[in-house]
Amino acid sequence: MVKDGYVLFPRKGSDIKIIPRNYYNRYLREVIDNPEFEGKQIVRFYKVSPQEALTSLESFSGPQGIADMPGIRKKIQSLFK
Repeated sequence: MVKDGYVLFPRKGSDIKIIPRNYYNRYLREVIDNPEFEGKQIVRFYKVSPQEALTSLESFSGPQGIADMPGIRKKIQSLFK
């Protein structure tokens, strides 16, 4: 959502942290084969322009990567209209 020409968005990949939930991961491994990783995401948001958000999106990769990069890129680009 755009308000006053700005959006809330992380500036760099290190603004997204994924903290494992050890208790849940240990329990899931005991009761199910190949469970999905359970973690808590912590995201630091900044008030940025849509253009800066689009530029920042390029820095997200690796473990802090975003699953739906094309969808988010398309959503940010739609803010320019």
